[in-house]
Amino acid sequence: LENFELEKSPSLKLGSSSIKEFNDLNKSIEQLADRNYKSYLSQKEFTENAAHEMQTPLTVFQSKLELLMQTENLSEEQAALMVSLAEATARLSKLNKALLLLAKIENNQFVENEPVDVKKITNKLIAVYEKQAMAKGIEMNISIFNELEISFNPMLIDVLLSNLISNAIKYSPSGVRVEIIITGREWKIVNRGNALSISPDKIYERFQKGGTSQSSTGLGLAIVKKICDTNRIIVKNNYENNSHVFSIMF
Repeated sequence: LENFELEKSPSLKLGSSSIKEFNDLNKSIEQLADRNYKSYLSQKEFTENAAHEMQTPLTVFQSKLELLMQTENLSEEQAALMVSLAEATARLSKLNKALLLLAKIENNQFVENEPVDVKKITNKLIAVYEKQAMAKGIEMNISIFNELEISFNPMLIDVLLSNLISNAIKYSPSGVRVEIIITGREWKIVNRGNALSISPDKIYERFQKGGTSQSSTGLGLAIVKKICDTNRIIVKNNYENNSHVFSIMF
């Protein structure tokens, strides 16, 4: 039982015993494992189908809307309506992807781990968000006191750190510094900002927002918490000296 992994083993075969009650117990456990595996496959199939069947029409709608926006002689009212539709569609697409990602994480569909250099991932993400930070006059700074290499799913570590960096930039006032610190087994990000408008114990719940950003889905920190929980690592947050601090303890 200790070696059994639902996402890797289609069936569980336990040894026989000369004691009837043990054989009955083994049979019940095998049946339970079989039902769980079928449930796992069903959920996996649903998320894969949903990812395709829901995202495809959204993509088509977006492309058609973009073509419509290029039509000549649009009135100001029509143009404003199309911009509103484009923003709503983009948010819906983003929300759909985030919910499907949460479902996949909950269903343990990211099981392949490999050695990951956290500093390298962090530097790559800083480059990705460089324009977003520059637009607000935010300086990104990384301090490395010890190398941090872990065994992790490469996609999940990218999503985990990306959400925290994106949040720090999004909710920081203009002209401040966002500090990333890597020390041993800890990855920490610090950004100045106002205190949260929601209770700290609700910050990782779905659709909870600490600000008024219309582009936010309210799922970023829920995804962060779910990744940490499924990989048995700790995420902590606190507010001190007018700064938000998020720490990942690997």
